[in-house]
Amino acid sequence: MLCPVLGASLFTAAMAQTAPAASPTAKTPEITLEKFVVTGSNIPTAVDALAAPVTILGRQDLEATGLDTNLLEVLQKRMPIFAGNGNLGVSNSNVGANSTAGGSQASLRNLSTLVLLNGRRLADNGSNARGGRSFVDLNQIPLAAVQSIEVLTDGASAIYGSDAIGGVINIKLRSDFNGVEVGGRYGFSTKKGDYEERSGYLVAGAKRPGIGLTVSATWSEVTPLYQSDRSISSPIVGRTATISGAVSPTSANFPTHFLRADLVSPSRAVPTGVNATAANLAALQASGVYGASAFQPIADSFDLSPLVTLTLESEKKAASLATTITLIPDALDLFVQGLYSDSDSFSQLAAQPVTATVPVNSPFNPTRSSLFAAFRYVPAPRQFVNSAELKRVVSGVRGKF
Repeated sequence: MLCPVLGASLFTAAMAQTAPAASPTAKTPEITLEKFVVTGSNIPTAVDALAAPVTILGRQDLEATGLDTNLLEVLQKRMPIFAGNGNLGVSNSNVGANSTAGGSQASLRNLSTLVLLNGRRLADNGSNARGGRSFVDLNQIPLAAVQSIEVLTDGASAIYGSDAIGGVINIKLRSDFNGVEVGGRYGFSTKKGDYEERSGYLVAGAKRPGIGLTVSATWSEVTPLYQSDRSISSPIVGRTATISGAVSPTSANFPTHFLRADLVSPSRAVPTGVNATAANLAALQASGVYGASAFQPIADSFDLSPLVTLTLESEKKAASLATTITLIPDALDLFVQGLYSDSDSFSQLAAQPVTATVPVNSPFNPTRSSLFAAFRYVPAPRQFVNSAELKRVVSGVRGKF
């Protein structure tokens, strides 16, 4: 009598000897599955391994633009997607709520766009502290020190946050340059305004076993243009009637009268203040001191273009440093990156307009009744002088363990 285990082994061996060999030409029948859609997956995927539309502008792409200082203009020339009022630069004379205080803001499709320098965030420009925009100033990054620019043209808020709704710009600075490069640019216009652009840069670097050093320095200057310097922006009339000489009995219907053109003040023709003799504006109209008018005739007589800048006056100085020291060959490096930038800009608007009720007996009131009057001291335009300074140092170690 065989034990169960031994019996099973002998039976298996017998079956193996008597089973026919499989034909080498036999084909496994194909099975067609029904169409299905995967709506989710538990397969782990690295965040940075996702497919994304990235455009890389190398050093040759940057040089092909013919520019050596203005990073925003380079992006606009190479990638038309940087268009719209979200892309304000040093050539824009902008003030008020859209002010960039002389800086350059890049915005993909006019949406919030994150700007990184060597993969790290930068501090925002401070113009939002006085009512301007909140943005990273590209004007503070010297173009001569840039090795390449990576532009993620799709929204990346899931990775970087709400400041990357439009996309991401990653600027990589030169760190392994070997040699010396010097360049400059001078541009001018022969038309009215004597517009000029001047710039220069220097890049120097050295590489030795175990150490590398790259430094750069840039300087640029742009003279301003006024709106009266170009026919496309001159004259600018019909915009405002809030100028000296415009008056009315009340603010409800302003203006109704305008001072005679050859008079600087009504006091040149009639008594004013406590000595005023005219009962109202109708009496002064009858005497020829004021003429009946309305908003449009007064606005059409005032040209803003000689008083407003069309492009900013700006000057920028910047320097950068990048060095790498090998601590353990092929394993550990020490790196230091430094950036300094100083930029100044100037823009101008017409003098501040003021409207107010002028009470009876006021020194310049030519009537015995109150008036609603406008004032704008044209010889003193509003001038905006902006200065920005950036100091940035990053150091650390990197390698493989």
